[in-house]
Amino acid sequence: MYGGGGWQSLRGENVAANEMVEAGGGLYHAAIRTPEESLNIDPDSRYFHFNWNLGNVSYGQGGYFSPQWQVVGALGADWRRQWGDLTARVQATVGWQRFHEHGAPVFPTDRALQSQLEAEPTLGTAGSSARSVGGPIGGLSANLEHAVSPVLRLGAIGRFSHTGNYSDAAGLLYLRWRLDKPPEDVAPLLAGMPTRYPAGSWPMPAMLSNGAPEPVQLNGGAARPVR
Repeated sequence: MYGGGGWQSLRGENVAANEMVEAGGGLYHAAIRTPEESLNIDPDSRYFHFNWNLGNVSYGQGGYFSPQWQVVGALGADWRRQWGDLTARVQATVGWQRFHEHGAPVFPTDRALQSQLEAEPTLGTAGSSARSVGGPIGGLSANLEHAVSPVLRLGAIGRFSHTGNYSDAAGLLYLRWRLDKPPEDVAPLLAGMPTRYPAGSWPMPAMLSNGAPEPVQLNGGAARPVR
């Protein structure tokens, strides 16, 4: 089990100040843990609160999502499998969220401009309206990586996520050359560990959290010679 919370103070030039509070917790359960395969299940819940809604794009606004409250509940799964020199990883998340935003003026830091806008409706709307929104959230990412040599990796990765009315997708092919010692050098030290999936370096951390397929240890405990 895990839990935590935090507080942030957001400051900048020509933008209204804001504060954010968050809290959350969940359970991390290893459903499968063998030298060749692992499956982790992670139910998680989060709460977020911002003092002000500064999600609009205008003078004084921040342009970032800042609901007055947001509740998120999700169930995540992380599966990894190794077949000799080939490793695969699939991560999936499904859940539900609900949030509320207060109405926000167009110019929160300039009362004169805001008053002029409110006095002249023909100039446009004077701000955004309050709203409450709820709906499903989810995401799926997959990574396949082949060890061409002890230091060379060839892989492909794809990701899709959906939250509210926002969807995001990305994919890439990559070729990675390790400058540090390959995992085979420490295979004897890892032989007694319950898993062969230590956290490894990753060229695009934003694509997959907590590393990516990294181990390259041959079946039967054998290892390639280091070049």
